[in-house]
Amino acid sequence: MTQRSLDGLVAFLTCLFPYLLDTEALAYLDAAELDPLVAALIIINRHGMRQFDSCSGTTVAAVETALRCAALVAEHPDPQLLMVGWKAISGLGLVEFLSDTDADIIRLIQTGRGDLELQESWELNAGRLECLVPICKELPPIWAAMKRMLLATIHGFYLKALRSLPSDQLTHKYHRNILLGGYCYGPLDPVENIIVNSIWYEQTFPSSKGFRTSIINTSCMWLVAARSMYGLVSFLCARYPRLTPDLALQRLLVAGANLRIADPNLFDKPSDQELDWSESPQIGSGVDTTFI
Repeated sequence: MTQRSLDGLVAFLTCLFPYLLDTEALAYLDAAELDPLVAALIIINRHGMRQFDSCSGTTVAAVETALRCAALVAEHPDPQLLMVGWKAISGLGLVEFLSDTDADIIRLIQTGRGDLELQESWELNAGRLECLVPICKELPPIWAAMKRMLLATIHGFYLKALRSLPSDQLTHKYHRNILLGGYCYGPLDPVENIIVNSIWYEQTFPSSKGFRTSIINTSCMWLVAARSMYGLVSFLCARYPRLTPDLALQRLLVAGANLRIADPNLFDKPSDQELDWSESPQIGSGVDTTFI
């Protein structure tokens, strides 16, 4: 039972944060004293996820999916009943819930609620997190996870770009141009850069023989996303010689891989003196739950 419960907690975090490794999830759970939402808050803070909306529809759906995954991994006898129970009590205040009798709680669960309400849960666990500061446990390095996060963000831009292009043109010629020259960096937003760079590549290096394809290989899309990521990092490091690759990676992650945000002087002449990011949020620089 103990091992299954631990496996369920790990599954909850790795499902909620797909870029997280099992060993990293274990370390965060250890630091959070096995409280999964406290562990989630530590991860959110250390990885600079300042746009994380704890009560948005996307977050609620992700938490529901993570709960189902955790219940299955922990071999819960009735995962659906667990979800119904969570939804039933999620909208109650702590005092109200504790004052209910067992019969009231059972009736509440059987009645069920439509939505999962997380606001009070996040606030309660934010208070618990403050009690744990400073965190004495050793936490996993964040750079590998940051790279996976940034790569996933860029990969998402490519999926949006694919949806924006006409399907007949995409399968006929633009798939080649996206894979060979459709980088996400440039003066526009990332999706627009992918489309413009792909069209430019077709005009500059037209294919000598056309061919159609019914699908675009997923591995190829991840490869071009990785090339774009390294191109973004190289651009910032070349433009600002004092900038390390790790800091460039951090800046890109905070900026959502948008070069116009990552480089405040993108359209100006670069210089080390102009590079002032002192007001920018720093990843892993202490506990900050003000955005929750």
